[in-house]
Amino acid sequence: MFTGLATVLYVACYAYLVRFGRLGLIKPKLFWKPFKPDARRNVLAISAAGLAVTSLSHRANPTSDGIDSIVLKEMLKIKELGFGRKSWSDDELRSERKLYRFMDRGKQDRTTPPIQELRGVRRKDVFLHMRKIVDDWYAARAAKDTAYQEWLVEVGEMDQTHLLKDGWIAFLESLSGSDIHLWHGIATDFHDLFGDRLDAAFWIVQQDACDRATASDFIAGYLYYFLSAEYVDITKRDARLNDFLSVIRAYNAGKYTAHSIKAGTHTDCALDDATAAEILIKYEAAQGLTNLPRPKGLINSTIPPSDSNTRGYASPYAFWDDAGLHLEYPGPDWRNAS
Repeated sequence: MFTGLATVLYVACYAYLVRFGRLGLIKPKLFWKPFKPDARRNVLAISAAGLAVTSLSHRANPTSDGIDSIVLKEMLKIKELGFGRKSWSDDELRSERKLYRFMDRGKQDRTTPPIQELRGVRRKDVFLHMRKIVDDWYAARAAKDTAYQEWLVEVGEMDQTHLLKDGWIAFLESLSGSDIHLWHGIATDFHDLFGDRLDAAFWIVQQDACDRATASDFIAGYLYYFLSAEYVDITKRDARLNDFLSVIRAYNAGKYTAHSIKAGTHTDCALDDATAAEILIKYEAAQGLTNLPRPKGLINSTIPPSDSNTRGYASPYAFWDDAGLHLEYPGPDWRNAS
């Protein structure tokens, strides 16, 4: 009878602790020791800092497929960890630390999980589920890397600068359609933007299909790198000034109606209308000019595109400053890409 009573009391005590004891994912203990104040402050600081950094990163890019964002989304679903509460119990903090150690997100070799972290754990299913999420992420990344290497072997050579033997404009005119993403790279990457590529940039922003973000980034970059006293001697007249002013007038008149590309993709020069006007005021003063048009409604990277980014023709090419004109990787499913 005493054994039965003891069993009932133990089960009742266990059930109470599980329901109300805020045990996190850990088994209840008869001889439980709380964190010392300094140790608790330490663990709280680590937990809060890690959560804050990951949360900020996730809010900045909620669609990110990075492992930190994926883990955060799943961790927030685990009610036993108490993320929705104003304060955490010691065992909730212990659970979180143990779970992070068991997931071991920074380790690429996933063959030997730290089984010792499962000792004293009540919800092993949660630990195994979270470990599998990280394992699957690394497996998918390895598969993507393999697919990319296979594509490199298939294409042989990514560099396509040999296609520019007749010049940038001739190459662009030879394409089957308007590749707005390729255009954006060519016209808005201002490193070594001169000569034939600068001619091509002006050709691009004269096209009806040119994206509004491309025109905006081109205007901002041209002002900063070609008309700003920080980069050039503004007492010397810019050779393409009239062509550039025509782009500003076309922009202000609403020529570029489609916005399919995020601004700032290729340039770190983000000017607002006021800063653009300041550059033009100084340029006017240096040149003895008046009434140059000011760009209105320049786009920055916080403004999301309003149109589909698949608009127009998709060539197999891309342009980046460090890679030049090159073949663009179609993605892991490249064998089925058209």
